[in-house]
Amino acid sequence: LNDTRFKGAYILKNMNDVAQLAEAAGYWLLSDVYSEGGDSNRLLYGGSGIVTKDGVNKPVYYALYFLSILKPLLVAQGENFLLTTDGNDTYSLICYNMKDLNYMSLLNNEDCSFEMDTESAFEDMLPLHLRVILDHVGQGKYRVKRLTVDERHGDVQEWVKSNDTGAGLKRSEIWHLCQTCMPEMKIYELWVREQEKLAIDVVIGANNFIYFEIERVH
Repeated sequence: LNDTRFKGAYILKNMNDVAQLAEAAGYWLLSDVYSEGGDSNRLLYGGSGIVTKDGVNKPVYYALYFLSILKPLLVAQGENFLLTTDGNDTYSLICYNMKDLNYMSLLNNEDCSFEMDTESAFEDMLPLHLRVILDHVGQGKYRVKRLTVDERHGDVQEWVKSNDTGAGLKRSEIWHLCQTCMPEMKIYELWVREQEKLAIDVVIGANNFIYFEIERVH
């Protein structure tokens, strides 16, 4: 499960739980090159790094990246979100839909995690409908940037599942994968008028996670 989106959502859930308790946090280790199996031809083998031995970012890398670009002031928390601000009309919001593991996850060999039916390892795979409302925001135009990690964006394991990589990848192919295996980015605008609230509505798939930057521009 180290290579899955679940690992990223798991990190976000646990960091949200201790957000008001911990002053700093770290993660061990950086790369799969230091894990057992680092001499394998396979791109993925269940190593605990946040990047593959070839330098491709895993979903957990993006979870930690999202945490690193949160604003310094905590505004609100919920079971599936964390909202921060810089105090100057700019907000950062992380949303996630971590699913609980079931007994099936204990029957799979982590070394073959990229071949397993990952859906069978969780209690359910239902999407989460989430609404986060920002009260007392200034009136005007807001620029919203959304970064999404899901099965099509930023998930190297899903790419491996749909491609024949048994013989390994060429350096040029690894370079291409590094450039393309990234969160989806969307940018749009919202208007807030007098005495209105700013609402973020989102549907989050199982074990997916999303970062929003909400910035007042006018």
